[in-house]
Parts: sequence; C-alpha cells; structure tokens
Amino acid sequence: MQRPGGDAAVVRVNDGPKALALTTDVTPRYCEADPFEGGKQAVAEAWRNLSSRRCAAACQSPTISISAIRNGLEIMGQFVGCIRGIAEACKALDFPVVSGNVSLYNETNGARSCRPHRSAASACSTISPDR
Repeated sequence: MQRPGGDAAVVRVNDGPKALALTTDVTPRYCEADPFEGGKQAVAEAWRNLSSRRCAAACQSPTISISAIRNGLEIMGQFVGCIRGIAEACKALDFPVVSGNVSLYNETNGARSCRPHRSAASACSTISPDR
C-alpha cells in the first residue's frame, strides 16, 4: 500500500494482494483556452497520476462540463473540441473509455453557476497486483 498524499488513491481490495488505483484530474483553464488541447491534457494528466503511483492505467470515465449549449455555436464548438481531444489522447495511449458524464447547462439566468465552466475531467482506474 502507499501512504496518502500522492496523485492517485491506492486502496487495497479486501485482504488480498491486489489494490484499486483511482485518480481524476483536469486543468480548467487549458480547456477554456483550447478545448481540444485541454481534453488531451486531462487524459494525459490522469494517466501520469496513475503512473506516478506505479500503476498501469486500465480505463477511464471522462466528465465534460460546459455552459448552456443553447448559447450558440461557440459553446457547441468547445464541447466538440473537448470530445475530440479526449478521443485523440485515448487513441494515442490505447486507453479505453468505459463510461462518462456530460453536464451541459451549468448556468443560472445566464450566469455561470458551476465551476469549472469548460472542462473535461478524466477519471481513471486500474487494478494493481501485489500491493
């Protein structure tokens, strides 16, 4: 087992030698500046978090949070950019997506109500043998 405080949680499964490693990460300002690169960066950062705990990433479940799609093509473009960035990073890393979540209406009366405003968080996990 590993002590708390690293970039990923490592939790022993029952009393056996295996452990479950989990992480989630995103840098919202990257997604806001360039949704495509921000989506790629979120996947890569989560991958690095597991690697830093000596675990091989097995799968991921991305979450995309964007303001109201009804606000026009710019918002839809950000959404599509995040998806494309996530997809490219997953293909490059041979990293399967097993589920996901999308939140499209993160505002109240036209004002942002949810932070981060534009983001593509990547949650990753793996089973780590012999911990």
